[in-house]
Amino acid sequence: MNERRRKPLFVKIRNYNSDEEKDNRFELIQLCLQLGVDGVTLPGSHIAAEPRLAPGRSNLSGKAVFGKTLQNVQDVYRATGGRLPIKALGGVFTARDAFEAIAAGASAVELLTGLVYEGWSVAQQINRGLLELMSSHGIANVVELRGRSTLELERAPTTRAASAVAH
Repeated sequence: MNERRRKPLFVKIRNYNSDEEKDNRFELIQLCLQLGVDGVTLPGSHIAAEPRLAPGRSNLSGKAVFGKTLQNVQDVYRATGGRLPIKALGGVFTARDAFEAIAAGASAVELLTGLVYEGWSVAQQINRGLLELMSSHGIANVVELRGRSTLELERAPTTRAASAVAH
């Protein structure tokens, strides 16, 4: 398959809500690595129990799922050792959101709800803000940011400022 393929192949991996589902998804991710898939996309919606609805569940998307998005990205990044590109979506509205998703392990982020509420200019605002955040943390590029913990990055400017004052 890889010899004939001319375009990158990303596999969309459904989110998981139980340990059994998580194990199933990670088996699929390991298979993606073995077969030379170019990357995975983690969807931006999550199933939530909702007894007031006839099916007993619903899909959440947008800002409400951002924490789950970060956790899923971090889980996949750790499970693959960063060897598989990850496209994250779900709740990315700001440069800080994009920064955190990439720091969690995403190679790219996708916008949808942010475009609806903010318009086309949101992509440009996120790009500019992302560059400012990386600069303020002493990060040269997105590759250097990918997979770093947000906690580590939050400490970095304070540590540099404190050491500059001490010298």
